[in-house]
Amino acid sequence: MNSRDGSIKDIPPFLIFKKGGQGWDVQFLGLAAPGNPKISPDKDLVAFWRTMDDKRFQNYEAYFTVLETVTPISRKWLDALIYHHDESLQYAPDVWKRFIAQGRNGIVPLIAKKIPKIPSKYEQLQSDNEGSICLDKIRKHYHENPYGFENCAKNILEKMDERFQDFTLTKPWRDGGRDALGYYVIGGISKANYPLRIDCAMEAKCYAESHSVGVREMSSLISRETLIN
Repeated sequence: MNSRDGSIKDIPPFLIFKKGGQGWDVQFLGLAAPGNPKISPDKDLVAFWRTMDDKRFQNYEAYFTVLETVTPISRKWLDALIYHHDESLQYAPDVWKRFIAQGRNGIVPLIAKKIPKIPSKYEQLQSDNEGSICLDKIRKHYHENPYGFENCAKNILEKMDERFQDFTLTKPWRDGGRDALGYYVIGGISKANYPLRIDCAMEAKCYAESHSVGVREMSSLISRETLIN
């Protein structure tokens, strides 16, 4: 897709929304254009075959990029797209005009801002009074029972995010430092497109409040996962 292809002017803008908190409420997330300059052009739109009820059908996978729009989307632009399409470009945001003029190479993506600073140890340990009491009880209860804490950590992990699923504790004497193995599930469930299940490993440490999980522990876990994968 490039600016020499006249059909690019006929590509409609893609407005992305997500469901809001109540009823039919929706939240506007951004303006998107098809493709991305950092991936191969032949991956912008990929056709593949699926099977459902013993019948094969063709499906498509497309990549879009949310554009960095500085000004709000103009109502004049939306109206012109419907009623006066040939004159609509004059009301479009500058990033859309650049996309139309330069194609995928003119895409200016919306980039999430970097976290200005990493939370300090004090900030990470903050909790209300009830939370502090709960943590103290867990530490005291499992102080002499590290293997029991592994099961507790597994239950906390699965309750923390429902996408952590099917975790199973490993054998204590041959776990290789991984206390539980399971999956992290991405995507919804449908008959045609099954969710992506990514292998996950959990390592539980029942440390005192004064003993943090440091670089050595994290490096050890990451190196083991790298070798396994």
